[in-house]
Amino acid sequence: AHIPKQSIDPDWQAEETAAGVMLVSGSKRIHGDRLLLCMGHGMLSHPLTQSLKLHAIKGQIIRLRKPAGLPHPLPPISSQAYLVDAGDGSVWVGSTFERDWKSEGPTPEATESLRIRAAQVIPSLGDATVVDARTGFRVTVPGTRKPMVGPLHPGSKIHVLTGFGARGLLHSAWFGARIPIFFNDPEAIPAECRVVHRPATS
Repeated sequence: AHIPKQSIDPDWQAEETAAGVMLVSGSKRIHGDRLLLCMGHGMLSHPLTQSLKLHAIKGQIIRLRKPAGLPHPLPPISSQAYLVDAGDGSVWVGSTFERDWKSEGPTPEATESLRIRAAQVIPSLGDATVVDARTGFRVTVPGTRKPMVGPLHPGSKIHVLTGFGARGLLHSAWFGARIPIFFNDPEAIPAECRVVHRPATS
């Protein structure tokens, strides 16, 4: 069963049963044959998935006022930075790829780095006004930077689909279309994309 995100308690739990999986969210009990977890950065903190070998990456994007003379709409560009027309006279520029950070919010250093990269693609963006800056967090699989997909543990009815990092547009459709296959035949999952847990610490 598909459960709307807003109906899930943040302290949800999942239990495997003889018949499948039971999701416990507040006073709700939801039964299903299998459970697919696609929680992005949430994988790092939930007790069920925090042992997965994943690493958080911070990404910042900025929105610049579009200088006169640029086409409307500006076609999407992926080069030194990616540029996407916001449709309101501004352009989104992204993204940083920060493995370590001191602040979870936007920083002037990242903003300036993105402005420089945007100007390497379209020089007039070097003097454009910044109208917005935002951050988000991705997860990647250290050592491979390939997605992680499959049962949480061998034989488990709880599966994960995560670790896309900045390559979600490249990989998500292919992996998503094969989830029914992977449910029934975990051996069909490419070996380099199978679930890996961090070594237990004593």
